[in-house]
Amino acid sequence: MFHRGRTAEGNEPMRLLNTIFTDLFSSPDAIVLGYHFGNDRSRLLSSYPALECFKKIDNLCDLRDLAKSSMSMRQRKGRNRSVSLGGVSLIRFFLALDFLLT
Repeated sequence: MFHRGRTAEGNEPMRLLNTIFTDLFSSPDAIVLGYHFGNDRSRLLSSYPALECFKKIDNLCDLRDLAKSSMSMRQRKGRNRSVSLGGVSLIRFFLALDFLLT
């Protein structure tokens, strides 16, 4: 059982969880996809303050931010049609993948 108030070092399940998420969130081979992930991250940080793994997340692709920026760009160009979140996320995914592979 996880005990939120204890340190990760003194609690084997917490230490293991910290190791797994640290490896995942800092891996150059992984892209973390989320929607409004900042809100989830702040809840995780407040629920598990002893875990360091939620403090630094590399390669985060927040689909909410992408959708908002895409909609904003389309409105500036005078296009007020709806934007496909799937289309925006695919473009962002392949741009990130291209960046990682070059």
